[in-house]
Amino acid sequence: MSHLIKILLFILISVFIYSPKVYSQSDSLSILYTKAVKFYEEKKYQDALNNCNSILAINRNNFDAIILRGKSFYYCAHYENAKNDFNYVLLNNKDNEDIRVSYYWRGQTNFNLKDYQLAANDYSKVIEFNPTKDGGYALRGNALFELGKIDSAYNDFKKALSIRPNKSFNTVNYAKILVEKGQLDSALFFIEKTIALDSNDIFAYALKSRVCQSKGDTATTMANAKKVIEYYTKYIKLNPSESDAYFYLGTSYQQVGNNELALVNYDEAIKLSSTSIYSFCGRGVVYEQMKNYNKAIANFDKAIELNPYMYTAHYNRGRAYFFMENYGLAILNYGKAIQINPNNYEYYRSRGIAYTFLSDNENALKDFIIAAQLNPNAEILSVIASMYYKLNNYTKSIEFFTKAIDKNPSDYTIYKNRSLVYEALKDMVKAKIDMNMYEKMKNKK
Repeated sequence: MSHLIKILLFILISVFIYSPKVYSQSDSLSILYTKAVKFYEEKKYQDALNNCNSILAINRNNFDAIILRGKSFYYCAHYENAKNDFNYVLLNNKDNEDIRVSYYWRGQTNFNLKDYQLAANDYSKVIEFNPTKDGGYALRGNALFELGKIDSAYNDFKKALSIRPNKSFNTVNYAKILVEKGQLDSALFFIEKTIALDSNDIFAYALKSRVCQSKGDTATTMANAKKVIEYYTKYIKLNPSESDAYFYLGTSYQQVGNNELALVNYDEAIKLSSTSIYSFCGRGVVYEQMKNYNKAIANFDKAIELNPYMYTAHYNRGRAYFFMENYGLAILNYGKAIQINPNNYEYYRSRGIAYTFLSDNENALKDFIIAAQLNPNAEILSVIASMYYKLNNYTKSIEFFTKAIDKNPSDYTIYKNRSLVYEALKDMVKAKIDMNMYEKMKNKK
């Protein structure tokens, strides 16, 4: 072999061994996408965005990159940008899995934008793709809950629970909706089940505090509220910009009777998020408890402005007007709360009381009767009996005092009140029997 040929072979071999690998455009995009996925998994969302942008500058219809960028925008709280990406996929992609994923993420985005009806619509599409999976029902239930559609939310939460009964997200959602329907004992059962499934579910403890407070169980309320305070005090040291953490601290401090710290935390929640609806409502309740009714109403106004379907804000604004002795506006606000959530015992009871202050006994009686249908306790049955007495319907009055005694035979005041009705009926024998029972039980006390 000639010397020249040897030199040429050496050059060719050197080029083959030492020249850098040449990547195709497809290979380059694949590498960029792999890096973007890694950044996303590491929660480096801005880096993931940058890589996705590089991909899309070369290939605008790389749907994997568009979806990943949309998800990264979502976690950066750039919800409008995220929504634009998911809209683009839904308009231009025919792949069913990409479409399903985009409906899911657009639903999440709409929820965070507080477009709850649009979120519910998107979750409905997710359900169409996977009608046997619980996730779509649970998410749609939460969107419907925010819209005040309590019965529809209840049906979705119940469906999710029936599909996966041992998933803590489903049990706590079901407990939450039972609270709104006034079924506190059943709610407490599912709260306890949630805690058994996931002892770190702090929302379950917060919900338990609320239920126990409603049931008058001060000790359990305090114990659970303190757990929530301990958790979120540690949490905000790592996440000082998390508005919801301050909201839960505000609520829990309120439950343990520390309104000063409740206000501090509600203020911080609102400072971090001017759309923190529940913080406005919570702060309004604190101001109401402090008898600063004008400030309370201003906060309820803001909550309602942000979400007109927030029935608790309408109800609490009604309470503030009631304490200001503006019974007409109280009735108006209670009515709005009832219109959105027609299955709440306390709303009818409160409106009935407001009607009595306007001497509108007939409308008061109607509300008390509906309240009793929702929760037939001795107190409301006695109230109905008293209303019938005022309306001179003594037979009905006797009937409801008797029902009240059946519910709570240890309440001796009911016997005294029924004896007065027997007196009005000139039935002195029965009146005396009831009065004797009253005296006997009172003396035992």
